[in-house]
Amino acid sequence: GFVSISGRLEMYRVAIEMIKENPFFGVGPGRYQKEVTKRIEAGTADRAIGIYQYPHNDYLTVASCCGIPGLVIFCLTAYLLPLHTVYRFSGKDLKKPLLWAGFILISGYMLFSISNATLFKNIRLHYYYLMLAAIAVSMKSAEQEEKI
Repeated sequence: GFVSISGRLEMYRVAIEMIKENPFFGVGPGRYQKEVTKRIEAGTADRAIGIYQYPHNDYLTVASCCGIPGLVIFCLTAYLLPLHTVYRFSGKDLKKPLLWAGFILISGYMLFSISNATLFKNIRLHYYYLMLAAIAVSMKSAEQEEKI
């Protein structure tokens, strides 16, 4: 559904409050909406955001539910490890187009994660890892062909 700018900013504000209150463990996986409901009932959050299950920002979703350590693990496994893997599979050759395809895919998801739940919808998550796998396999195949 449609989320206005003010709605997103309110979700971000509430998620940041949750992170400040629970920096190490978060409020618990899947508990964002329950916490929002508590805040709405207490009068500290706008009712308009009560229908959303996450704050439309992957980073804030992870940090509010799993704490800062969870956010670090998420960034490492979802973005930095794939970036490193694509770089290594390219033979560290910055001239290879598949290396740039991998960088663009990963960077795109990193950016889109700021304003939407990019990796928390199953189809998007599957597409992301399927494309990463396709790039990695293509890079390995190209490497094998170069050796022949």
